[in-house]
Amino acid sequence: MNDKLNKLGWIENKEFIKTMGICKRTAQTWRDKNVVPFTQIGGKIYYKISDIQQLLNGNVKIKI
Repeated sequence: MNDKLNKLGWIENKEFIKTMGICKRTAQTWRDKNVVPFTQIGGKIYYKISDIQQLLNGNVKIKI
């Protein structure tokens, strides 16, 4: 199922947490504070890969 989701541009919460290197609580806080958009279907949470990329791009800091 993950391959199908990835092809459609979505990842599950578990993969999001692993990819971002955060804990479940941080992911929940980010959802609560609208840091990253998500979709919930039943008990499963999904994120658009493009939204995650936008989050990362918006938080780029360059040290000189």
